Amino acid sequence: MAQDARKFMLTTDYPIPILVWKMETSLTVPVGQYFNAAHKSVAHGLPFTPWIIGQWSTNANFQPAYDLANDMPVFTGTRPDLMIIIGADSTHIRISAEHTAESSKTLYFRIFSFLPPDYSGDYDDTLGDSTAFTFDSEFNYPKLFKSGTISVPHNTTKTVSHGLGYIPQVRAWEDKETGPLDDYETWNILSPVNNGSFQGELSGVSVNTSTVKFGNPNGSDTTFRYMIFGDEV
Repeated sequence: MAQDARKFMLTTDYPIPILVWKMETSLTVPVGQYFNAAHKSVAHGLPFTPWIIGQWSTNANFQPAYDLANDMPVFTGTRPDLMIIIGADSTHIRISAEHTAESSKTLYFRIFSFLPPDYSGDYDDTLGDSTAFTFDSEFNYPKLFKSGTISVPHNTTKTVSHGLGYIPQVRAWEDKETGPLDDYETWNILSPVNNGSFQGELSGVSVNTSTVKFGNPNGSDTTFRYMIFGDEV
């Protein structure tokens, strides 16, 4: 029987998720004739579609900083001051952004990728120092309890049981068919999902003491990928 992950900084009962790639980049969004939007694509060179995490900011010092899954952080009316689309496909990181300011705005991104838990092939470790692991008792290390993929038909919800008896930390990503805000190009990307961010009962990812719920309010089926950690929120 697995140990209670909350009682340990590190335990062999739970694997540690592996970060294998990182990138810092920026995107300057000009003032356009009709709206302010821009996009960019950056090759990641990985042999799999990255499960990305990270932060973005309106300042180079990342103060304030927003999770990549937080795509509309500030409203001053009926529409967001800023909106981003970010995700990955098999070859590129895709970023698009829009703002309502009267002057150009530069956004900054720090992006990392987990090694997908179901990936068993070779890869180049671009972090450089991840194999020189040194345990530091000052830090708690994330402990992966469960991971997987779940398909959710349109206008329905599905749940994954964890049975931990407390609310665990969860990371989730969704397959999305979208595109840059300033072009008619179509992107099929894996995008991070903001847990607990709802537009309605069917929308988003929510977590309780026994399950993780995945909702799909859209007109087409979708697929989520997830990591459930033994660490409590």
